[in-house]
Formats: sequence, structure tokens, C-alpha cells
Amino acid sequence: MKRKNLLSLSAVLLCLLFSSCTNGNLPSSETQSSSSLLSSSLSSLVSSEASSTESSSSKESSVSSAVSSQVVSSSSSQSSSSSSLSSSISDVKPEKISFYSLNDVHGAIEETPNSSTYFPGMSKLSYKIKNDADYSPSSVLLSSGDMFQGSALSNISEGLCMTDIMSKMGFASMAIGNHEFDWGTSKIVTEEQHATFPFLGINIYSKSTGKIASFASPSTIVRRGGAKIGIIGSIMQNIAGDISAKMIADISFEADVPLVTAEAKRLKTEEKCDLVIVSTHQGPDSATDSYLESSYVDGVFGGHDHQKWENQDSNGKYYLESSSSGRALSKMVFTLTNGSYQLSTASAEWNDKGTISGTDPEVDKVIADYNEEIKPLMEKVVGYRDGPFCRNSSSSSNSGSLGNLVTKAMMFFANDSEYGNDSTVVASFHNTGGVRADWTSTTKDASTGLYPITIGDLYSTSPFDNLVQAIEVSGSNFILAAKSDYHSDNVTLNGYSWYVNGTKVDSSATYRVVTIDYLITKSGDPLYKGLDGGENINGNQAFMRDVLAAYLQRVGTIHISDYPYL
Repeated sequence: MKRKNLLSLSAVLLCLLFSSCTNGNLPSSETQSSSSLLSSSLSSLVSSEASSTESSSSKESSVSSAVSSQVVSSSSSQSSSSSSLSSSISDVKPEKISFYSLNDVHGAIEETPNSSTYFPGMSKLSYKIKNDADYSPSSVLLSSGDMFQGSALSNISEGLCMTDIMSKMGFASMAIGNHEFDWGTSKIVTEEQHATFPFLGINIYSKSTGKIASFASPSTIVRRGGAKIGIIGSIMQNIAGDISAKMIADISFEADVPLVTAEAKRLKTEEKCDLVIVSTHQGPDSATDSYLESSYVDGVFGGHDHQKWENQDSNGKYYLESSSSGRALSKMVFTLTNGSYQLSTASAEWNDKGTISGTDPEVDKVIADYNEEIKPLMEKVVGYRDGPFCRNSSSSSNSGSLGNLVTKAMMFFANDSEYGNDSTVVASFHNTGGVRADWTSTTKDASTGLYPITIGDLYSTSPFDNLVQAIEVSGSNFILAAKSDYHSDNVTLNGYSWYVNGTKVDSSATYRVVTIDYLITKSGDPLYKGLDGGENINGNQAFMRDVLAAYLQRVGTIHISDYPYL
């Protein structure tokens, strides 16, 4: 009975969505049965709509972008049918080769001019690259991973919108990041097949085969006129802790340094590459230092830690990283000197608001095509707020705490008689890093004078497909979770002791809490229970954004004064 009530909420939302997007034609029962409330139902809807888009405008986009992708060969099974733009120019080595790199864009496809944190969006980034003084047909565009997960437009299209944009821009490769695994390896395969560029990960192995995973290539070779360029992709060896364990049950991350340095040597000595660049999903560390120590590596572009780095080693070679969400852009320029390429300049430059004057019409067209299908979903209102809600107290003055809202919604979902109906759940925990975007739009609803909260807002704040589940946890682990960098509800610290609902936590007792399966299946976490995860509350499979939707539907309007920073 309670399950029926919960699904009824999604049915109400979906009816609103389908009435405007599909003329009321609901998905088949097969699609419905595989849905997880609002989130998966929307994914099911867009999967069918995106397939139509793919077969028309998106496919057309992919075909046209294949001409300019300039990827001509790969050292593994990944092969590209793309034509090489540079090969039609000449076989003479260009005087200059410029590399541009992005990392951790996290689906930030569109510009956010009114957000507390400015993202320029992919169209402005493309304009900046193509109008840069060092850009030419000999330039190479790279990604160091974590491109898809993070926004409604990217997530509802399951990354296809970002993939089409990257293909249109002419990316030469993408190193696979940890968040590429958020939808499982089958989605990586889908994305790789859709893209006009290879996905790289020299140290991503299949446990069952003992070989490099089928969706990952160790490296790729691109040509610019008569110049051969080798690009190696890798990921941090100990990255598994940042991925839901159930998504990588058959994946291992091997030691990257020996694999990368051996491949760099092969590319230089056997393939006769003029330049070898490493694109890796890891911040500057001993591994990237070792890359640069190799005489066969000319430069490293990194990612993962969301920082801007311009690190030069003793040999004058660079590790560059460009923050996150397109807030910066990394660039290395090599010039031909006495028959070989020498580093000319290296930088990671901020893309502050107002610094990019135009957009790329071709990228705008891709975004418009996807928005035509998806934006009506994103703009549906699920609740209202009377002011800004932010992840961090420093994000906006006089704002409500999104972390407080998230954990209160989890407790509501677990305890409420219409949903979880589980009064034994006494506290909630959610990692701070899982709350991804602020609600700071200043556009008010004319009839209410309040700020609408949309489905797009839910996806932006909770982009990951984290299931809300209940577990039993020891008092000692409860205390460890309370001490962790988590948002929580019903948990307080008084002196040196932790309390739940006003009662001191007993380290020898057992407590029932609600959290997300990412923490439950994360080895080493105080809430870890194994790969099987926890219990779906009252049998209901619900993602975190579903729970937020249910809570907002119940309360209607949230007030910043009710959700202070704790």
C-alpha cells in the first residue's frame, strides 16, 4: 500500500511531464517496471526520446563532427572512421602544435550567469579555444575525465548531449574518470560507441579477463600534417574508493606508472611519435611526477581534485589541470625547432565571467536540439523556496543549507507513514561532496512571489543515482560517521559526546539510520555494509532526488530560516 502511494507521487509528476512532452503517451509497462520513481522514469522517457534525437539531429551532428575529429588511429582495438582534417592540408610538420585540455566538467554544458559559482558552458569554452591566438588546424583538444555526471541536461540524456558536444568540438580523446562509472560499465560502452573519439584508460582492467577493459584504449595516435602525436590515458590507481563498488565489481585499477612509461617509450621509439602527452584522471602526485621524469613524455594534463595547477618539474615539463566545470582551461604550446618540438608556453587560465565574448554556433545547435526534448522536463516545478539554498555557508549570505534540507528529506522519507513508515530510523547521513549545486536563481514566480524549485534543480543538486537506504550500524560506527565530513539530521555534539534525538550515543548499542548506497558500499567507510548495500525503505527504490521531490511535494514551500547551517 505504501509502495503504491510512493509511486503515485511519481505518476503525478510524470503525468505533468508527459502531457507536455509526449502528448500523454506513457511508457510501456516494461519501462515503468524498471523505473526508480521520478529519476529512472525520466531516464526511461528520455532514452526513447534521445534515441529519436540520435537518429536525426544528434546522428547528423556526430557525422559532421567526425570530419573534424582528426583522430586517425589507436594503439588498441579502438578505431576511428573519422577523416583527418590535417592530412588534407599537407604532410609537412606544422610549426606549432597547441594542446587544450578540460577536466571534471561534470555536465556543466550551459552557462550559469546568475549562479554564485560561474560556469561558462561548453559553447563559450569552444568559442574561446577556437578564437585563441595559438589555435589552428594543428591543435589538439583533450579531456582528462569526469565529463558527464553533474547536470540535468547531461544526466537526463545519460551523457549523450555532452558526448555529441565533444564530438562536434573535435576532441581527440577522453581519459576515463571515476564518475564515468556512475551509470555502470555498460553506459561507458554506449558512450564510447556514440563518440567520435576514443576513451582512454591504460590501467583499467577487467578482473574476469585479466586484460584492459573493452571500453578503454591504452592510447591513441593523432596526426597533424606530418607530425605524429601519441596520447596516453590513465586513471589514479587507488580511485576505487571514489566509485560505488557495485559499479566496478569486475574492474580493477592497476599500477599506472609502469604501464604509462612503457607505452610512452613504445610510442616514441616504435611509432616514431613526435610528441607524447599523458591525459590522466588524477591530481599532481608521485605518479604524475614519475610520468614527467620519463624522457618519452612531453607533458601531462590531469584532473580529479578540481584544482587549477601549473606545476613545472626540474626538466621544464608541466603538469596542468583546469579546476572543474569549465572554470579554467589548460594549454600547452609546442613549436618546431631544429626538427623537433619544444615546449613554448604552458598555462591554466581562469574563465571568469565576462572574459569570453562569444559562443560556438555549432555547439549551440547541439544544445538546442537536446533542450527541445529535455528542457520541458527540467523546468517542471516541484516546490518553492523563499531565498537561496547553498551547499556551503560561504556561498551566499542569508541562505538556507542544502545539506540540512537533504538530510531532513531523508528522515522524512524514512519515518513518514505514507512513504518509509519506519519509526526505528533515528538519524540520516549524506556525504557533503554528493550535494553538487546551489539553488540561487533570482527568477521569482509571478503569482507566488517565491522562487520555483524545478526538476532540473533536483538533478543539479543530486546528479548521482544514489539510492536512499536504511542500515543497522553499531554505536561506535555511528560516532565515526558523525565525526566524518557528512551532513546529518538528528545528530548533535555536546562537549565531547555525540547525541541522537537528545540521547547520548552508546558505542555498544545498535542504531538504524538512513543513508545512501554510495556510502554503504564504499569500503572503509564507517557506514560500509558490503556490495549488496542496505535495505530499500519499505520496499521502495528511491534515488536521493526522488526523496527530495517527495519532501518538496509535501511541504510545498521551504524557508531558509528552517534549514540553518549546522
